[in-house]
Amino acid sequence: ERARDLASFVARHGCLPSRALPKDEIERALAAWMHHQARQASTLTDEQFNVLRGIHPKLSTRVDGWMDKFADQMLAFDITLADLSSFISSHERMPRSVSNVKSEKALAAWFLSIKKSLHRLSPEQLRLLKTSDPKIAQQIKDSLLRAEATWDMRCQQVEAFLQIHQRHPRSGHGD
Repeated sequence: ERARDLASFVARHGCLPSRALPKDEIERALAAWMHHQARQASTLTDEQFNVLRGIHPKLSTRVDGWMDKFADQMLAFDITLADLSSFISSHERMPRSVSNVKSEKALAAWFLSIKKSLHRLSPEQLRLLKTSDPKIAQQIKDSLLRAEATWDMRCQQVEAFLQIHQRHPRSGHGD
C-alpha cells in the first residue's frame, strides 16, 4: 500500500518525497517510509525491489545504490564471519570482548552487534550464521529464542493493558 502511495505522490509531484523539506504530513511519512526501506534493504524481496524500481527512474537509481551498499555489506559480513569461524576453530572458543588482542576483541564486538540486530539481517545472513559453526549457531538460536520470548511477553503485556484500560496504549507521539 505504501508503494502505491509513493507512486501516486511521484505521479502528482514529479519528484520523490523529501525528508529535508516535506511540504506536508503525507510527504514526510512517505520520505520516512523510503528511508526505512533503505535501512531494511537486506530484508526486501526481489519483488519489492522491482516494485520500488518501477515507481520512478530516480527511485530506481536510489534502489540500485541500496543494492550496491548491501552487496558491500554482505561481502564484509562474509569475510568477518569467516574470520570468526577461523578464530573458533583455532582457539576452540568464542572470542572475548575483554581480550588484550585487538582482533579478538573486534570479533567479539562484531558478533555481539550481530546478535543484537538479528531482525535486520537478510535470510541469507541468518542461514550463514546458523550453518557456519556449532558455537555460532547455538548462540544465534538462543538469541532468536530470547527475541521471540520478548515479543510474546510484549504481546501479553499489550493484551493485559487492553483488558484493564479498555483502550490502546499511547505511544506519546500524538496518539
